[in-house]
Amino acid sequence: MEHGVFDYCSCCFSVLLLCLLPCLQKRLPRSRQEPITLGFRFQQAIFITIALKSDRTLWAWGWNWAGQLGDGTNTLRNTPQQIGTDNTWASIAAGELHTIALKSDGTLWAWGWNQFGELGDGTNTDRNTPQQIGTDNTWASIAAGALHTIALKSDGTLWAWGNNWLGQLGDGTNTDRNTPQQIGTDNTWASISAGYVHTIALKSNGTLWAWGYNGTGQLGDGTNTDRNTPQQIGTDNTWASISAGYLHTIALKSDRILWAWGSNWYGELGDCTLDSRWSPVQITGTCDTVPPVITITGVSNGATYQFGAVPLPGYTVTDNLSGVASSSANDINDNG
Repeated sequence: MEHGVFDYCSCCFSVLLLCLLPCLQKRLPRSRQEPITLGFRFQQAIFITIALKSDRTLWAWGWNWAGQLGDGTNTLRNTPQQIGTDNTWASIAAGELHTIALKSDGTLWAWGWNQFGELGDGTNTDRNTPQQIGTDNTWASIAAGALHTIALKSDGTLWAWGNNWLGQLGDGTNTDRNTPQQIGTDNTWASISAGYVHTIALKSNGTLWAWGYNGTGQLGDGTNTDRNTPQQIGTDNTWASISAGYLHTIALKSDRILWAWGSNWYGELGDCTLDSRWSPVQITGTCDTVPPVITITGVSNGATYQFGAVPLPGYTVTDNLSGVASSSANDINDNG
């Protein structure tokens, strides 16, 4: 394929990807930002898996259209492939078409799709092998969104780059960045998590912050307004852990109570409803499945009686959730 044609197709694909965000967010599995340790660590993104073994070697398999596996090709792999021979990989994060990793020496590496600068190497050129990003060796934590990257340095500063269409970088603009940009001047950031097009972070004082796309309330600030700078969510300072999904967010407080907010189309919040939430709601893990006991006060006048939440004309309907004592059906005198 001619390079110009490829660029045209790549541009069309990127526009399509952005325009179809709501549909994609409903259909695609969520990137996992916190590695799970089961003898190895892995990250799942769109059609790919990236993994670390206990010997700190890096492995990848799946779709490889933009080189996101990092094996030097763009060939699909249906078995795990070792990526290079290095055994100093420490942490990994997979976006939708790009991969970010840290080595044990604190250096930052990236590869895959780079249409919006999400690799951070100062270009918009795709890479199919790991590329070191800058020369800094103080990177401490990474998170990959769909098309953007978030990272913390060991000094507690926050950095972001890549697509910024809806303010997910948090730099006060909606301009894409192809090199790491420091977000504000604060050096008390402690934890980060990237959703599809939103970002969540904790500071060392236990406060919760969010920015980016907010169409389903995933920022948790009580609105559905997008934000391009970090916004504190409430005033609580007991937040302990966070995880961002496609269109929702989950968090734990220091008392180990679980909270959730954002999209709830498929019950992903776990609050026993399918209602989206624009601010954090406590997740109890149980649902009240016992229907309210209906009380009807009055006597029959020959009408047909209806039991339910809507009172008939001339009658009072209460339920056991209001603290009013309820009556049994035998208390009703039916003269009809």
